Amino acid sequence: MSISRKNKREFIYQDRIYYWFVAEDGDYCGEPILTMVSQDRRIILHFVLGQNEPSIFVEKSETLQHGHYSLPFREEGAITPGFIKNLLSWLGEQDETLPQMELKWSFPKYHTENFLPNIDYKGGIVRFINDDEFALDYPIQKQLLRVSYPNSVLLHVDWISGKGFEIAVLREKDDDLDDILQINCVNTVTEWIKPDIEKAVTDILEKWSIETVQ
Repeated sequence: MSISRKNKREFIYQDRIYYWFVAEDGDYCGEPILTMVSQDRRIILHFVLGQNEPSIFVEKSETLQHGHYSLPFREEGAITPGFIKNLLSWLGEQDETLPQMELKWSFPKYHTENFLPNIDYKGGIVRFINDDEFALDYPIQKQLLRVSYPNSVLLHVDWISGKGFEIAVLREKDDDLDDILQINCVNTVTEWIKPDIEKAVTDILEKWSIETVQ
């Protein structure tokens, strides 16, 4: 499946084509983030701009496992072709022995099944719901909920280490890079995100998904 080139810049490195873009919001709750995808989709990288201690999130790679890794350099202001080249050069020098960063918060464990199944999703089809106990020191990211609505609209809830709970409304696309319609981050204990999820459901029905699923 090909990658949509809309609003993406092309970069060629060692005879391989990459597409990259910077968005004001994404998996990091509104912070500017660089996303870079190889044409064959075997490499997908994410880099948050303005980090004090630069790191990169490797979603897919031919050498490194899925996770966060420290970077020995940072961007200087705007993203430039030179920075893109440095990222790809650094990636090419790594192998599976490179240790991942440990991103953990110290919180007790919570059960999401206490409230997620009991929320009225207003006819949305629940594709996935997490009913396992999980620790809020769970490293990196854990998906909690995914609900689909008409017009390819999705409600997506994740726990992101170092950020909190991300409640996102997405427009599903064929190229695996869903459009973000709305995003909200809540840094709190699990039960308190119920009103935020209910508000997101209301927003979906009022703004993006006119009809409900029968």
